[in-house]
This record gives sequence, C-alpha cells and structure tokens, in this order.
Amino acid sequence: MKKLILFLAVVLLFASEIYSQWNYGSPISTAPPAPTWQQVQNRPPLNELFDSLSFPYPTNAWFNFLYLGQQTYPAPIGSLGANKINPYPYQIGLGSGYGGYPNYKALLSVNYKPFNISMAGDTAPFVQTLQGDFFYMGTSDDPSNIKVSLLNDYSDLSVNIKWVNTSNTSKWYYSPLVRGMAYVTMFYNNIKPGIFFPSPDIVKINDVNVTPGMTFTGSSFKIETGGPPNDPNRPQTWMLYCSSSLTVEFSTSANTHGLKFNTDFTGWLRMGAVTYQGEPVSPQEVTDKINLLNAYSKFIPLKGTMSASYTSGSTANMQYTFTRYNESGLTGDSLLMLCLPHHLDMLSNPTTEVLKYSTGKGRMREVRQRIWNMTENMMPTYTYYPAASKLTNVPLQWCDTIQSYVNKDFANNFNRNALFADIYGMGKIFQKLGRTIVIADELYEKDNSRYASMQTLATRMRDTLKIYLGHFLRGGHTLNPIHGPGAWDSVMYDTKFGGLISSLGWDSLNVTCCASYGSAVYNDHHFHYGYSIHAAAIIAKQDPAWFTANSNYYYNRVMDLIRDISNPSRSDGHFQMTRYKDWYEGHSWANGLVPFGDGRNQESSSEAVNAWYGMYIFGNAMNNDNIKNLGALALAQEIRGTQKYYHITVPSSIYPAYYTDKYHIVANMFQLKTDCHTWFPPYASFVRHGIQVIPVTPATEQLWGYNYSRDIMDYTPNGLRHGEGFSQTNTNVLVWQWTTINMAIQAIGYPNEAWNFFPKYGYNPANYDPGQSQANVVYWILTRQYGPIGIEPISNEIPKNYELKQNYPNPFNPVTNINFSIPSKTFVKLVVYDILGREAALLINGEMNAGKYNYDFNASNLASGVYFYRLEAGEFTDVKKMMVVK
Repeated sequence: MKKLILFLAVVLLFASEIYSQWNYGSPISTAPPAPTWQQVQNRPPLNELFDSLSFPYPTNAWFNFLYLGQQTYPAPIGSLGANKINPYPYQIGLGSGYGGYPNYKALLSVNYKPFNISMAGDTAPFVQTLQGDFFYMGTSDDPSNIKVSLLNDYSDLSVNIKWVNTSNTSKWYYSPLVRGMAYVTMFYNNIKPGIFFPSPDIVKINDVNVTPGMTFTGSSFKIETGGPPNDPNRPQTWMLYCSSSLTVEFSTSANTHGLKFNTDFTGWLRMGAVTYQGEPVSPQEVTDKINLLNAYSKFIPLKGTMSASYTSGSTANMQYTFTRYNESGLTGDSLLMLCLPHHLDMLSNPTTEVLKYSTGKGRMREVRQRIWNMTENMMPTYTYYPAASKLTNVPLQWCDTIQSYVNKDFANNFNRNALFADIYGMGKIFQKLGRTIVIADELYEKDNSRYASMQTLATRMRDTLKIYLGHFLRGGHTLNPIHGPGAWDSVMYDTKFGGLISSLGWDSLNVTCCASYGSAVYNDHHFHYGYSIHAAAIIAKQDPAWFTANSNYYYNRVMDLIRDISNPSRSDGHFQMTRYKDWYEGHSWANGLVPFGDGRNQESSSEAVNAWYGMYIFGNAMNNDNIKNLGALALAQEIRGTQKYYHITVPSSIYPAYYTDKYHIVANMFQLKTDCHTWFPPYASFVRHGIQVIPVTPATEQLWGYNYSRDIMDYTPNGLRHGEGFSQTNTNVLVWQWTTINMAIQAIGYPNEAWNFFPKYGYNPANYDPGQSQANVVYWILTRQYGPIGIEPISNEIPKNYELKQNYPNPFNPVTNINFSIPSKTFVKLVVYDILGREAALLINGEMNAGKYNYDFNASNLASGVYFYRLEAGEFTDVKKMMVVK
C-alpha cells in the first residue's frame, strides 16, 4: 500500500510539472462581449478583399494595408493596396502603379530599394525609405475578370492573397506572403504568368542584351534592369526561378511590359533580389548571393506560425515554424528565411550574412532552417514594485517623506469628483491614482507599525478607484458635464469588425477629434485600455473578489478589454487575434484602419509597455496564468524591441549618422521611416523623449537602462539637460508636466541630481502630468538614490567561471564600477560593508541570469574611508576592498 501511495505521489508531482507549463495560443475567452457595452455597427465599409475572411476581421493585422486604400474613411479611399505591407525585406502591394495594365488589382507589386532613402529635417531629422513599385507579378492573360481576395488562413507571420478568373475559376494564382521571405513567390494554376517591368526596363536576361520579342527558355533566369546610375530607378539584378522549364518572351507592349508567358502554366515562379548598382559588394559576393538563392529556390514557405512556452523564472521559449510547399515530400529542415537584428539576440539557430538585405530596422541575416528556436530571457520576475530599486533600501526618514506625499495625493486626487473628457484622459487619471495606492501598499509592507495608517488609506483609495473604474466597466460615459451628451465618451462593441471602440470615435470618425485618436478605426486601443487594465490590476492586488462577485461581473469586462488588444487565438469569435502586438518585429504597432505611405507606425513604445505590464499584473492578481504569461511575454518582447529600435546607442548599426547626430531616440517609429516628430505639439526634445517614458511604473526600470539614461540626459545637441525641461529658469507649466515624466530618466542616470532638481517643479501639483502623482515622482527618485540602479550586462558571452573583479576607479568619488561574472542562472547578493563589518549598501539581492555584468556604484551617501564589497552567487563567494575619497 505504501508503494502505491508513493507511486501516486510521484505521478501527481510529474503531472503538476507537466501542467505548470504555459503555451501561447489558448483563447482568453470565447464568450460574447459583456452586454453592458452598447452594440453598434461601425461605418468604414468592407471591400472585396474581405470576401474570403471571416468575422472578427483583422483590422490591425500586419498585412492590413493590402485591403486599405490611400486615405482613411470617410474620405474617398483611392486605390486598394497602394500603400505597401512590409514582410521584410520586400515591400508588397497591389498594382496601382502600373498605369498601362487594365486591372491593377490583378497584380502583386514588389519593391526592394534599400538605397532609395530620403534624409531631411535638419535640426528635426527623419530618415525615410521611399515607396515604389519595382516590378509586378500577375498574368499575361486578359485580367478583366480577375478578382482578388485575402484568404482566411492568415497568421501572425503569413497571409495568402489569391486571384481568380471569375469567368473560369480553374484559372487562378496566389502568393504566400511570409514574413522574412527571401523570395517573392507566385503559384499559378492553368493560367499564363506575367512578370512586368514597365519602368525601369529589363536590359539583360542571362547576360544577353534583350530586344522586343526575344525569348528565353529555362527554369532559372538572371534579370538585369536599366536606369540611370545612383538614381531611385538605378540598375538592379534579380533571379527568377520556375518549377519547370518555361519559355518567356521579352515584351514592350503597354499591358505586358516585361516578361510575358504565352502558354498556360501550373506551377510556381519565384523572384529573389541579388544586387543593385552602387551596393558595396565584390563580384565574388554577388556570385555567392546567386549561389545561395539557387540552392534554396525549391524550398518555399507557405505559412508561418509563432508558438511560445513558459514555466517560471525570466526565460521563455519562442519558436517560429514555417510550413513548406510539398512538405510531405521533403526531408530535412532546409528553408531560406531572414531575421531582423533583435531576433539575433534570441536565436539559437546559426545565421549567415550572404544576401545582405537591408531594411529600416537594419541588416537582415539568413536563417537556413524552417524552425527557429529563440529564448526570451527578459520575462518579468517583479510585479507591483520595481525589481531592483524599491523601498527596501530607502531609509525610514525618507520613507516618511514618501508617506507625506501619499497623504497629499490623497487629499488632492481622491475626492471622488474627478472629471473625465475621454477614455484616454480617464485612463491616465486611473494610472495616477493606482500608483499612489501601490506606494501606500509598499510603505505598509515595509513597516506595518510605522506605516499602519497606509493600510487604511490604501483601502479608501482603492474604493475611490473602484467607483471610477466600475462606472467605466458598466458602460458608463465619461463624467465631465462641461461636454454635452454628444461629447461624452464610453466603450461600445463594434459588430461589423469585432472590437471595442470609443463612442466619441464612432460619432466623429475623425482621428483628430475629441482625444479619441481614431478609436473607431482601431488606433491606439492598447494605449487607452492599457491604463484601465493596469488600474484593474491594482484593485485586484488586494481585492480580487471585487472582480469575481456577481458571476465575474467586472472580471469579464476587464477580460473584454484585454481580448480587444491582445487576443491570442483565432478561436475567439468576437475579437481579432493579436490586434497590436507584432510577434515578428518585437514591438507593437498603433494604427488600425488608417493607411500611411511609410507603413505601420507607433509613437509611444512606453504606453505599449504599460498595456502588457497591466495585463501581466492583472493576470498575476487574478491567478489567471494565460493572461499573466501572455502579458509577460508581450512585455518582454516590447522592451526588447524598444531597446533595439527606439533607443539608439551611438554609433548605431541601424540608423545613419544624419539622424543620430541629432537624436538618440526614435519619437515615432514607422516601418519605412525613422522620425523625431511626434503627432502633437510642442515639437520639442522633452516631448520626443518623454513620449517613450510615459507612464512611470516598475516596468520603466526594465525599459530604461542606467548607461542609456545618462546618455539621453547628456548627449548634444538634444539631450534632456540641454532643453527646457531641466532648465533652472523654466516657468512653463506644460514643460514641467513633461519634466515629471522625464525625471524618470534623470533619476536612473543621476539620482542625486534628480533629487536636487525636484524643488524646481515638484512642490506644485499643477506642474504634474495628468497621469503622474507627486508621490510617484518622490518615490521614483528616492528609490533610485538608494537602489541598485547601475546594473548593466556588458557582454552576450556566457562566462565559464564565477569572477568578481577589482572596482575601478579605486579610490573613487563618488562612482565606481564593479564587474562580475556568473556562468549560470543563480541567486546573487552583492553587499558593501564598512570597516567594522556593518552593511553600508545592499546592491543586488535576487536571481540573475548567466552573464557578465557591470554595477555602477554611487557612494555619494557614504563617508570617506575603506569599504569592502562581497559577492555571493551560488556556492561562490569573494570579497574585495575599495576606498571612497571625498
């Protein structure tokens, strides 16, 4: 009997280990949206590209420019697919640029011109990859009866676009568009292909000068175009591959200018870019490119999917799996795909750099396998308080100061008569209240006796937040009586596309109206709803029962907000899958049914971070592992993508000096444009940086590193200390409001300076951003002063041994560097002791991943003298001496 019990215990333990793993892709819910949301039918029309898609429609999918026109509804939309999607490295659209073709929708346009760059703006620079159509893939038949549609089997990494001859449906062609594809592929069925080069013209095929009517036969062709040197239409070289031997004719007819095929064909054609005039490559490198394209031309990706799993700690596993054409007939793992720079930091697959394809996000590298294995090692291990710099090390007398500001915030902000004009503004107020509540919680947890009043106060403040959030979740409108009923804002469920939209946006459909920012066309929901989700998490921290009462009344409504911005599954029949998160590019995108010539865009990376952070802590508080881990993975990826593409370390391998000589941050990220401009004035440095900081939360500590924060303060000409926001003579309240956000960077890089500057703006509540509180600013600065703010990884290399190095400089005043190495993930403790063996500073006290690290230790609060610093990591211990000289 004992053996049986032991056996069952082992089985149960093993089962618990199996079921502790979370896997990406399970729906958050499949229930209809809550009935308290008013149901409306949105106004933008569907068009023919939606015919094969099912509800809910992919308003914000990575390929949405294919079904959008050139302008936003209600303006005349113009040509569909005129603005390009970016599967990388190619830009893809429909064929409106081919004026001589009878039916532009029957064409797939392809562009790859990494040299076609515009750099302008001088003191306010932007760098723009100009759009265009280089060639078109379609049919040499009469295209009059060709109808285009997007197929319903799309995913985060792929979509199929298909053209059918409506008068003979056995004649069709389709293109699988897969992110990171090295070739553009078209499958044909019983129809004559066509690949058209109306301008610039083809000048050579297989190294032979062409004349009209000349034919070539084979299964691969080298295509060379003409054009003026160093021009946007400069000469290029491409390779064409065919599934079987074909005869092509060089045509100069108006509607078949390029490669005309005169017989019906069933099979595939593939085009791959080789080089262009002026590319800095040798003849041998061009040969190497062609050889690589030749070798992998028969391996065709049809679809890509993203999967992820997570068990515990700071590491999750991510995988891209690409399904190949004729998969059952293939062996091995061969496939030629391309990755972006941030993928390299996670990939375990080997990569090469032969094709040298360039994008606005930097040089791509080849991954020659159909399955990519990646490790995301930035999963959050903190929740409501910062991971490193919290109240643990802050002296009690300074905690008393923080308590006094909590009391001030309570008096100023919790009087229950706040007035909200719109959902975004309301969310920012929620954020302000929520951060004050969490600081009160942490004070009480630090010292239950000294800060006993904080427990009672936090309860009262949560009750106020419940009143506001509850009204919103019940479908109530914003509360500002200054605005009449037609200008009140509330959430509605859109029955046409499937999502939660703002009533102000639905009333106006004007992206500039009433602070809705185009909510009804699906702009910015993760920014707006992220604040409310974050507020819900702060209530749930102490009172999850408020959400589960009355048959999960409020819980289901918060779930709807989360589903709207981050539903991970096509099986949710009410909300789009992955509306804002881009699992290929790392960070999110904010625009919905709004086309842009420069591709998809997102301004505030930090507000996207806040949305995923809010999801993560709400799931944590409600014991919902699906929401928790989905939010954690999205948060980790957003931080990784932001640090790689928004935060610029100079010299940059991604951005040109024309931009980085002026700015070390991207204020507005487009797929084809790097821009220092924001959507709103004033167009000043304090806004351009601040929009990538707001709001200040525990996640800010992970987003903004010590060294980068110092650089953002210091660099010329536009570092923050050189502008109005940190001017000793500023009196502009709007500028101070942004200072209450940007102080987060100042406090990370220069905590003592931040505290000394605080009196310039901090005593007057009118100087604060609507989403920022006095307590949060004081808390942030003091926890930076007394916390381990200087931890930075200094290498991607995994060391073989534990090591603690001698600090440098030594002696020092007041900052020194402490370098150490840990070969495996372990608990690390780094402590500074005085000459009598008393603890002078606790620098690190937590689990860390393997790596080499630098800790910039600020001893400004220590007296001159000899000190010792001790590293404990696993079984390793070492102690070294240092000297402070003031």
